[in-house]
Amino acid sequence: NSVLRRSPTSRNATSVRMRVLVAAALLAASGLAFSPSRSGGWRQLFGVRFAALQNALPTPLAGQIDAAETALPQKPVIVGAGPTGVASAIMLARLGWSNITLYDRLDAPAAPGADDWGNPERSYNIGINGRGQKALETLGVLPRMKQYSASVIGRMDWSPENPEGAQTFRNRTASLILQRDRLTSVLIEEAMEKYGDRITISHNASCEAISQAGADWKLSFKKSDGTLFEVDADFVLGADGVKSMVRSTLEAESGVVVKRYPPSNVRVYRTIRLSLPAHWRKDLNYSHRGKSGITIDALPTKEGMYIGVVLFRPHDKRIDNLKTPEEAKALFQSEFPQLMKYIQDEDFKTFVSKRTVQLPGFSFAGPVLHSGGNMVMLGDAIHTVKPYFGMGVNSAFEDVTTLGEELQKSGSSKADLPASLSSFSKTRAREAKALVRMSKRLDGGFITFILPIILDGMLNKYFPWLCAPNTIAMLQKEDLSFTQISRRKRLDRLVQVGIGFGVLYATAQALAALVGWLWKGRLLFLA
Repeated sequence: NSVLRRSPTSRNATSVRMRVLVAAALLAASGLAFSPSRSGGWRQLFGVRFAALQNALPTPLAGQIDAAETALPQKPVIVGAGPTGVASAIMLARLGWSNITLYDRLDAPAAPGADDWGNPERSYNIGINGRGQKALETLGVLPRMKQYSASVIGRMDWSPENPEGAQTFRNRTASLILQRDRLTSVLIEEAMEKYGDRITISHNASCEAISQAGADWKLSFKKSDGTLFEVDADFVLGADGVKSMVRSTLEAESGVVVKRYPPSNVRVYRTIRLSLPAHWRKDLNYSHRGKSGITIDALPTKEGMYIGVVLFRPHDKRIDNLKTPEEAKALFQSEFPQLMKYIQDEDFKTFVSKRTVQLPGFSFAGPVLHSGGNMVMLGDAIHTVKPYFGMGVNSAFEDVTTLGEELQKSGSSKADLPASLSSFSKTRAREAKALVRMSKRLDGGFITFILPIILDGMLNKYFPWLCAPNTIAMLQKEDLSFTQISRRKRLDRLVQVGIGFGVLYATAQALAALVGWLWKGRLLFLA
């Protein structure tokens, strides 16, 4: 009987039809009772008929007509379940969205408290600075994040010029350090515990294609076993990284332009564990620049272990041709003598067998980051930078909270989404462009990186009212946007150029005066 029972929607539809028939009968009856020449004419006749129809129809009909436009998306899909994707799901759930489904091509990470994170091969470390922490606090995730993170407040740097090393401490929020996959795991734990009735995550599902299906989207996925399946979505959020399928779709469908910088100053890396002595500080980033272009940067985990990232140029035969742990030990003794004794034989053996990974290049998307009111992208899909200064994931978290702010301000119903996503695009496209351009200059040589750092340091030290701190320090100020920092540094460069021309002019004048004085003295002597 339950199978045959009509649904409430069916009963309502029948009721509406019956009322329309009643209204038609009333209209016919009113036509017999009145004629256009009597009782007020045509106007009264149509007024009576309209009133009869209005009274016969169910009163919520107008609301039913607009329900599709005022409702939230019913089938939202997030492509990518890394830190950006899961943070986006949490943001949407906090705004009242439901039935949020995430798809990711990778395996699910271990729980954040699992023993796996004691394995140095599990993942490399990343830092969550003040920008990222501010965003995570907005999402309510920061307390959980701190449970699984180590804090870093400064650096210890060695170099061939300074073999004794130098410590530098920051006067700002301590960075939270944890493995990249562990960050994802923490966010998943937060999502499942607080919003498990609204969020579903499907791993081992790679997005292969996206196409329009009427007003919605159809997404094609491939499982790790090769099985294909399709998903319909009335809202798509792209958090699928550098090789984003959502970005490719928007490039083809919505005129999104991606600026991809040609490769320059390319670096690759391998990781290695450092077993630092107990008396060493565990709240520092230990860095060592070798004498021939190889560097190592090591950050701590919650368990106290350090994971070093060894950076070098592609096809460096000194590393590519390593065959034995003894050869690796000899290389490290030559390049990093201060850290050599804190690396175990088993870690050298693992280092030799590891594959080399290339750092991403620079790119940004714009001037729009969305399509209509049902597709948007953020994170690495809109700004890709090298991870030297910790801006990748931190700016991605800012993308998430900015989108949330726009959805709160302009609305997240289907009718409101075009305006909300358009406002997000205008804000974050500018930010993405400014961030990538500044990061690209920092990746340059002496003219675009070293010299500006020197000039900023000197002028800010003696004339802080005239020149701001260097770009790296400015990027850590979470209260400043990337466009504000970019404008300020352009102003500083103009000031520095002006000072340079002033010094050159004064020097030229002094030399001219000196030459004139010497010439005049020579003439007097000859006379």
